Amino acid sequence: MTTSLQQEIGRTEQALSALLRENILGDTSLDTNDEWVAVNVIDRKAPRDLDEWRRALVEMLTASEARVDAVTSRLVDDGIVERGDATLRLHDDARAELERARDAISEVTAEIERVTSAADRTAAVRVLGAVRDVVQRRRGSAAVAGE
Repeated sequence: MTTSLQQEIGRTEQALSALLRENILGDTSLDTNDEWVAVNVIDRKAPRDLDEWRRALVEMLTASEARVDAVTSRLVDDGIVERGDATLRLHDDARAELERARDAISEVTAEIERVTSAADRTAAVRVLGAVRDVVQRRRGSAAVAGE
């Protein structure tokens, strides 16, 4: 029996989400994918103007400003992120956790690279890019239609 693209996308999304939530973030102060994305944006772009950071995270999460504000508040309240007058920055302990999580993700990526050929990886990048483009385009259409 052949697995459909739709099934494979769903299974892969579920497996990646579970891996991130249970095996990678389980040893950190982060509870959600949104928080994971947020601390990565803060760390890679910090220090950063709050409005610029908010716009970047709205785009990265394809989320509302209210959702981004809720994530930011949780990170500040939990002591993961420090809010300055016009910036956000990771606390040192959070940065160390983030580095350990990134290392764990690098290990998974290296394992995937070991068990796939270069041609398969190239095709996967192309297909995943197409999936992402279609989803983003459809989400944009839904947002416009819903306004």
